[in-house]
Amino acid sequence: LNYTSGMEEQLDRISNAELGWTLLLSDFWDPFERTVADVMDIRNRVVIDELDALFGDDLVKGLDLGEGEGDGEVSAEPRRCPACGTGTLGLKLSRFGGFVGCSNYDKKGESGCTFGVPLDMCFGSSTKIAKHGFDLSALGELGACEDTGLVIEMKLGPYGYYLHRTDGMVASLPREIEPSEMTPKDATEVLREKGKRKKKKAAASTGAKAKGKAQGRGGGANKRSPNPFIEFMQREKDRVVQENPDKTWRECVKIIAAEYKTSASAKS
Repeated sequence: LNYTSGMEEQLDRISNAELGWTLLLSDFWDPFERTVADVMDIRNRVVIDELDALFGDDLVKGLDLGEGEGDGEVSAEPRRCPACGTGTLGLKLSRFGGFVGCSNYDKKGESGCTFGVPLDMCFGSSTKIAKHGFDLSALGELGACEDTGLVIEMKLGPYGYYLHRTDGMVASLPREIEPSEMTPKDATEVLREKGKRKKKKAAASTGAKAKGKAQGRGGGANKRSPNPFIEFMQREKDRVVQENPDKTWRECVKIIAAEYKTSASAKS
């Protein structure tokens, strides 16, 4: 509020010729440029680490990982990775957005841990993840696909749970099915329906491309008819320009238009 009122006062002084506008810009730009330069020097990792420290253990509170085994006590290490047991869960950033992942997540050495959870799932509510809660026991191999015999796994990605078959076919977990209730038969049906949708979409795309090519070759019913005036002008423009060397192109176009009008009237 103070900044706005101060700026209005300075603009009034400029309009009254009491203050030079270059001086006002200089007073604003110099500190602004320094601030931008300082911020640009801050790496994304520094910002993420600061946010991670700010959230603390609340970052993983929605995952219910803090209880001890059988005694109901709170674990002293609520951020310990439940998948590999050696890494620490923390805030990470991907092209899909924020997520909580293991500190060994990017490593391909001894642990090779790939544990990651969508950030909104950690806080217990989301529309993107179909309102499924986090369930570690649901992750892993479900069994063999009834159509192909290939292994189907339940995985967790940036948008929630999804099914993955070893041939690369994937499908999101339906909203009405809980992760722990998914069976190989159900998983096969979900992937089967996904395959049908893909084939239908591919067929529609192929048909649209074929139709476009046919129209491009002149076989389409929607091909535009040529404009008679444009055709007339293309035929007569050279003659009109040669006969009127002192005229501009705009004036020549007017002559062509008048001749076309006369020609069209004679035909009708």
